[in-house]
Amino acid sequence: MTNKKIFILDNDKNQTEILFNLIAEDHYEGRLFNSIEDLTAAFSDQIPALSLIDYHSLLKADRQQVIRLFQIMKDQEISVYNVPEDAARRLAFYELGARRVYDSGHSLEEMYFSLRWLMRIVTDENNRVYQNSHGNIEDLPLEALIPILASERRSGVLSIHTPSGSGKIYFYGGIIMNAQTGPHNGEEAFFHMLLWNSGRFVFMSLADLKPENKITLSNFGLITKGRQIKKEFETLVAKIAPLQNVIRAARLGDLKMSNLEIKPGFVDFIKRPHTMETAVENAFYTALETVKILLRLRDDGFLIINEPVGIEPSESEEVDKKADVQLTLSDIEFKALHENLKLDEQTTAKIVVISADKDSRTGFIGDIAGQFRSGGGSENLEVGRVCINETLNLFLIGLEMNQKAAEAVNQIFGGLAGFIFLIDGKASEQFEYLNYVMNQILSDKPLPSVCAVYNIPEHESVSSIRKKFTAPEQLIWIKKPDDSLNLLFSVYPLDVEEENESEPEEKDAQE
Repeated sequence: MTNKKIFILDNDKNQTEILFNLIAEDHYEGRLFNSIEDLTAAFSDQIPALSLIDYHSLLKADRQQVIRLFQIMKDQEISVYNVPEDAARRLAFYELGARRVYDSGHSLEEMYFSLRWLMRIVTDENNRVYQNSHGNIEDLPLEALIPILASERRSGVLSIHTPSGSGKIYFYGGIIMNAQTGPHNGEEAFFHMLLWNSGRFVFMSLADLKPENKITLSNFGLITKGRQIKKEFETLVAKIAPLQNVIRAARLGDLKMSNLEIKPGFVDFIKRPHTMETAVENAFYTALETVKILLRLRDDGFLIINEPVGIEPSESEEVDKKADVQLTLSDIEFKALHENLKLDEQTTAKIVVISADKDSRTGFIGDIAGQFRSGGGSENLEVGRVCINETLNLFLIGLEMNQKAAEAVNQIFGGLAGFIFLIDGKASEQFEYLNYVMNQILSDKPLPSVCAVYNIPEHESVSSIRKKFTAPEQLIWIKKPDDSLNLLFSVYPLDVEEENESEPEEKDAQE
């Protein structure tokens, strides 16, 4: 039996009548909630296929209740409707976790019909993911698959196979009874597997199977705690190196004589080079335990970290040194560049150039570096290098401004110094999405930046275009200069305060 429930939070009887008529015509089951408290409570025992939330009904709840609701509904299919025609408010809901946001200019019928294709996918009995119970974790993450199996009260074994490991989760009547991967069992095995973001899963129904119960938390409790562990894991990984980077133990003699309590087998394991992704799949510790140990090893000087090929040439790559552009700046210019980028004594710096079109960013990179090459195996990434005053190696990394740019930025490790955002003033239809991507990048990494606008329409100015964005106030906006070197000098520190930066957006969601 597939999940065909649609949760609706709406206090307007006329609106709910329209929605329920539309839902009934497509043979879905609607469940109405008049308060945010009731909707929050419902998620503790059932996950719907889709949730529809009226903006005005949210205004009757306390701000913290709204935030908590979206935290509980994280990674679920949520659509908010009747939002005022204000880009900032719509983006606030995207930031909170909504998948789709409809302003008051959309009728209920328009909203429903635009979601019809999605509802058919997540509720279709012929969908192979649900019928045959197999698929890809990339398409259906474990924390989304588990509530589906639970809602259908399935009994059996969920087997997961990834490039680095495999494991099993045992269900009885939809309840998780046990989990096992490698040497790990019970809850620690479950939390370890919940960190997997690629691979295949297969669910085998075994109605007569009643596995030994080695897990005390409920399914909801497991997923909630698992999200906390995942956040801690990602924070620690960010402090060490991206998962693609290669690591190995160093100073083995000193390490064995140190007071660090590490299993000898793990030391033997990491004395050989491994990617971070492979290293966390070992026979001695869970992924979270492993990154805690690796961070300690790095801080104590017992870990060597090598950046993957793509951002800069590897040692094995033959590089024609004469091909590098040698740029000489005056002492004042060189000092200003160091201060603007906060380089201190660094000899390598990386500036990410982000734009919606390739020509604008490659033109800038080519002007400074003389040439560029594809990097990281992606057609949307370009890399140029210039040596400044024979002491500073500056890498210019071009990225297309989309959701993947934020992910790619987090994979650039070591020497990341700032951002240059190039905005086409005539592409106003892209502004809302570009604003969202910019905010996401700068929220994660508030580094020195500049936003340069080109193709400015006659009736517009940099100032008027700036007002259409909700980027940080400290972000410098300029008209893109003809001299690319002047643009490089315009990259300037944001000096963003570490106060609750998400609070204004959360506030917007309540207004």
